[in-house]
Amino acid sequence: MGYSMMLFSIHMFQHMVLTILSPMLIMLGAPLRLAMRTLPRQGRRVLPRRILLRGLRSPTMKVVCHPVTTTVLFLISLYGVYLTPILDDLMASLAGNLVMITFFFVSGLLAFGGAFALDPWPRSTSAPIRLLDIALPGPAEAFFAVVLMMASRPLIRTFANPPQDWGIDVMTDQLAAGNIVWGFGEFPTFIAVAIVFFQWVKSEERGTIRSDRIADDELAIYNAHLARMAATSQPRPPADTLRQTTEESSQAPPAQPTRSYTGPAERPRSPAT
Repeated sequence: MGYSMMLFSIHMFQHMVLTILSPMLIMLGAPLRLAMRTLPRQGRRVLPRRILLRGLRSPTMKVVCHPVTTTVLFLISLYGVYLTPILDDLMASLAGNLVMITFFFVSGLLAFGGAFALDPWPRSTSAPIRLLDIALPGPAEAFFAVVLMMASRPLIRTFANPPQDWGIDVMTDQLAAGNIVWGFGEFPTFIAVAIVFFQWVKSEERGTIRSDRIADDELAIYNAHLARMAATSQPRPPADTLRQTTEESSQAPPAQPTRSYTGPAERPRSPAT
């Protein structure tokens, strides 16, 4: 850990890498999906895959992976750790330092895993919610950077006494830490927002293409049904022709009855005289 145990600026650079840069790059590689495809499905080595599936489907992970939970964890990693004595207690021992680093890294994985939605995730959210999940912590992070830069005294007791032979001014080092939070956090956040936005656009395009394909298939099925009905039914004259024929038959005069001519009646002959 080295310099990160002595200088606030180096420690804050490590914090930004563990919380933002590394989790973002790792989750862009879809590690959970890769694990699901490569872990054995049968045999003796199926246990890791079962544990992974059970963890992804557990109600606890659904709560942990909720956007509200991930945002709160991110805020705790800044305000709850650095503006309270917790950091000094954690930095006092190697185990505490490892716990702190693990917390930073896991909170970043949870935030970017749900935002990118490239893996089978315990909780799926819409693209607008994922955009807000990434964008909303930005102002809080910027305000924390302002707090570090505008402070008139050292905020972290652990970094208040750097080695004298290093020639490090404590307040200058704290100002550098604030600048790192301000500059380092903005650029990766902008990239993450752009990634989620383009994912949203592509998802809408795929949805439109899918809807058009379904509509075309339904229209083809309907036309085929009409063609089968036309082929099996008897041909009928158009409605206009039937109406005209009916009108002509109703307007024609009634036919006169015909009489058969039998000729003049024969006169009876007198008997021969």
